[in-house]
Amino acid sequence: MAKEIINGVYLVGGSGITDTKDCSMYLLDLGELILIDTGAGMSVDAIIHTIKELGLDPGNLSTVVLTHCHIDHVGGAHEFRKRFGARIGFHCLYAEAVEKGDKVLTGGILVRDQLRAPAG
Repeated sequence: MAKEIINGVYLVGGSGITDTKDCSMYLLDLGELILIDTGAGMSVDAIIHTIKELGLDPGNLSTVVLTHCHIDHVGGAHEFRKRFGARIGFHCLYAEAVEKGDKVLTGGILVRDQLRAPAG
């Protein structure tokens, strides 16, 4: 279950909340919403539902920050960009792997899920 960790910082996803393949995902409410990591990609709808349950509007999602390029962190990034126009931020060392959907570097091959690149 999602929960507020401290004022304006929420745990909105992770293996016990959304999908067993997901990392822990956090939402920052700074007047605009910033999502830290996006899970493996299968739980985008569940994350959106959780944001709504918290009384927040996912339409205010302005930015997604990816901490690194593993599939359990980046798999849903493309959907948040597509649905909400969210900017995607991550370290330049990971850019090519994420943009091209490199299944080896992202670890996507390990979970046998198709990584869809956030570019587009």
